[in-house]
Amino acid sequence: LLIEREKIMKSIYKLILLSLFSVVYAQSFITPFSGLPAGEGVVIELKSGEEVSGTIKSGMVMMGRLTSLTIKDSDGNKRKFKTKEGLMRRIKVKLGKFAKAMLKMEAASKSLVGALTADYDEMDKREWAIFELALRPKKKDKYDMMQLLNPGFDSVIKIYNDPKAKETKGIGGLTGGEKKSYLAVINGGKAMKIEKGKYKYKKQFTELYDGCESLMSKYKSKNIKVKWDDFAKHVAQYDKDCSK
Repeated sequence: LLIEREKIMKSIYKLILLSLFSVVYAQSFITPFSGLPAGEGVVIELKSGEEVSGTIKSGMVMMGRLTSLTIKDSDGNKRKFKTKEGLMRRIKVKLGKFAKAMLKMEAASKSLVGALTADYDEMDKREWAIFELALRPKKKDKYDMMQLLNPGFDSVIKIYNDPKAKETKGIGGLTGGEKKSYLAVINGGKAMKIEKGKYKYKKQFTELYDGCESLMSKYKSKNIKVKWDDFAKHVAQYDKDCSK
C-alpha cells in the first residue's frame, strides 16, 4: 500500500509540474522592485517641469511606500526630496545587474509556481523601476509615490503596487505568494483598491471598464467569466481598444 501511495503521489507531482510548465501569460503586470539601490542612476521629474538626474545616495521606504530620496545630482550637489512635499511627479530608478538579480531572487522565492512562471526575460530587459505620485484610496486626499506595474499599457488605467496587499498562502511551497490586491488609477483620479475574490473583482469590473464597448460586450456573454487571473489582460485590452 505504501509503494502504491508513493507511485500515486509521484504521478500527481508530475502532473502538477507539467501543468506549471505549460502556463503562458499573454499579458501580466511586472514584478515590483522593493529596494532603492544606492549608487544607481535616477531621474526625478518635478511638478515644475524640471528634470533632475543623478545617483541615489539613500532613500526611505516605509510600509512599501517611498517617502524620501537623497541623490547626488549631475552637478555633484546633494539634494533631498520628500514625497509629502509634493514636488516630485515621477521617479525612474535605474536597475543595474545587482538590482535585477535581487528582483529575480525575490520573484523565484515566492513559490514553485512563481519561480517557473516569472518573466525573467522581462526583468533582464527592464531598465527602470518607475514610481509616480498618485492619490491614495482614502477619503482624505493624500499622495504616495506608487510603483507602476503596467508600463506600456497605462495610457488610461495605471496599475500600481499595493504596499498593503495580502498574498495567497498556497500549498506546500508549490503555489502561493501571489498578490491579492492592486491599486488602479483611472485618468489621474483617486486610486481604487482592486481585490482578488470570488465576487470582488467581478463587481469592480464595470466600474473599471465602463465605456469600453468591445470589452464590456465580450463579457456580457454567460459563457465567458470575469476572472481575476485575467486582470492584466483586461487592462491591456482596454488600453488597446478604448484609450483614445
